[in-house]
Amino acid sequence: MKFDAVIFDMDGLLLDTERVSSLANREALLEYGHDLPVEQFHALAGGTLLTVAEKLADWTGAKIDAEEFHNKWLLHYNAFLADGPDLRPTVLETLQAVESQALPKAIATTTAKDHARTKLSKAGIEHRFDSIVGFYCVEKRKPNPDPYLKAAANLNVDPRACLAFEDSDTGVKAALAAGMTVVQVPDIAKAEAREAHYRVETLIEGLQAVGLQ
Repeated sequence: MKFDAVIFDMDGLLLDTERVSSLANREALLEYGHDLPVEQFHALAGGTLLTVAEKLADWTGAKIDAEEFHNKWLLHYNAFLADGPDLRPTVLETLQAVESQALPKAIATTTAKDHARTKLSKAGIEHRFDSIVGFYCVEKRKPNPDPYLKAAANLNVDPRACLAFEDSDTGVKAALAAGMTVVQVPDIAKAEAREAHYRVETLIEGLQAVGLQ
């Protein structure tokens, strides 16, 4: 199978940040006088400000303002990541394999571009991507295809000739809508849809599945 570029999601796929997000959610909720097992927060991975606040309100009965909660969460999240995020399994091997074939690489994330650059830089891999499409780079976010279409345009390649890696069902929908071949590598959020072309345990297995390794 031939591809002209590889496009990656970031959080929960390249960076081991979803667990940190759950810890930050728990710390923020403690400020409202409620405590829940950290594993329960895994279900919030990939949610919007509003959906997270609504879910927490349902769980606890507390009145939670989405913006206020997000600000509390962000303080804890940044504190946990002060020394930089860890990489998910086989990230370096995967990037090296893609680079050995001279394929351009991009990031399509729901994180703001500046924040994405900071996290990738602290993880030591920011310089390895040709383009980063973040939250404010497009009008419509995942599950709409816009982030992936923008990433392909930035690389000057046809989206139908791109391989996309995602961990979440929402991201898979976005990449599929862009016409890409999609590999799903689930993280902590329960992945219920079976829409991706391939579903594997690690990134490197995804490359093997499509014949790039």
